[in-house]
Amino acid sequence: MQTLKLTKKYETYPEYKDSGVEWLGKIPKEWGAQKIVSIFDFPNQKVTEANYEPLSVTYGGIKKQIETAAKVAEGSLRKLVKVGDIAINGRSDRKGAVGVSEYEGGVSLVYNVLRKRDKTFDSKYFHYLFRSKLFSEEFYRWGRGIVDDLWTTRESEMKNIIIAVPKKEEQSSIVNYLDDKTSHIDKIIEKKQKLIKLLVEKRTAVINHAVMKGLDPKVEVVESGIDWIGKIPKGWEINRVKHVAMVLPSNIDKLTVEGEINVRLCNYTDVYKNESITKEMTDNLMIATATLSQIQKFTLKKDDVIITKDSETPDDIGIPAYVPETLEGVVCGYHLAIIRPTKINGGYLARFFSTQAAKTQFFLCANGLTRYSIGIGDIGGTILPTPPKSEQVQIIEFLNKKITQYNLAVRYAEQSIETLQEFKSSLISSVVTGKIKI
Repeated sequence: MQTLKLTKKYETYPEYKDSGVEWLGKIPKEWGAQKIVSIFDFPNQKVTEANYEPLSVTYGGIKKQIETAAKVAEGSLRKLVKVGDIAINGRSDRKGAVGVSEYEGGVSLVYNVLRKRDKTFDSKYFHYLFRSKLFSEEFYRWGRGIVDDLWTTRESEMKNIIIAVPKKEEQSSIVNYLDDKTSHIDKIIEKKQKLIKLLVEKRTAVINHAVMKGLDPKVEVVESGIDWIGKIPKGWEINRVKHVAMVLPSNIDKLTVEGEINVRLCNYTDVYKNESITKEMTDNLMIATATLSQIQKFTLKKDDVIITKDSETPDDIGIPAYVPETLEGVVCGYHLAIIRPTKINGGYLARFFSTQAAKTQFFLCANGLTRYSIGIGDIGGTILPTPPKSEQVQIIEFLNKKITQYNLAVRYAEQSIETLQEFKSSLISSVVTGKIKI
């Protein structure tokens, strides 16, 4: 198995000099510090999609654009990119989206296209430099046109940024070194991502089996009467959600209306990103207003289950979050529905909504083209196996323990990936600015 020493001490250059710019600081004595415009031309030849393939600048480099909607949105007029050109996405929400083009094609007019003047320079060195965290921070510091924290760095500003320029032969050495090290890191990250996927699949399988078949492998089973459910433990029932709970789709939006009462609003993302909505979260929920009748109806109560009823994809319909205690002053927001149990344990119901059986039913009922939703009738009509309440409690306790174990394992793997990505970013920045010698 591959290992990576994140605490390795690296060699530095024998002598340094002041680069003259704050973001670079000191650079190796033999390196230069030049404005980008002295190294690159900024071609602005306009082309159309009819003659040149549309390209996108992504975090993974320059890719052929295959999404028709994106092509239409950007129109037919584009900026020509030739093989070996560097293109940078100038938007502040796309930091690190840069690449050396392997294709001749057209990119969006908002991208910065750079073509090196000295053909012996290594384009990939500058690609690594432009991807580095240090350069990204400097690059977007030169941006303008703030709109909701979004701004663009245009080529007129980019031309004047001073960058570190090693000798030609050292550029290639740096590229070879970073290719090797980043490839190594990426392989480890890929393995951890596969582990996370496996853990999530196993977690789902455990929930599916416990909720649909129970915990006793030796229990007597009987036909459920539903083909896709098959046999269920004897003593279980088949119900629809409306027979065991009330369905309350919320109509409370994010607006603040004069004369209404201030509330904390549980929003779509709060439900989507959390398995439960707890008292500890309330101070971080957004402030909005609601009428008295809305507050009485949609205040989050103990044992409630909240699900997403609207989404951009049908796969995200029916994502659940459990409410373990009543949260006074906290209401359910728009695009969500409260499922308030009447004859079922809310914890068990929340776990059912995480099963493949529930997801499939919601997927089939979801309506829409660009945005999908599921109605109160479809939610209420969802079929679920229902064990006796005492067994529901056993299933909840079993799943809470098992899911906690899986979640901890997933979080540990995610933290490892975050550490590796931070190390990779730091390594690239340190090498391309000469802080360490390869």
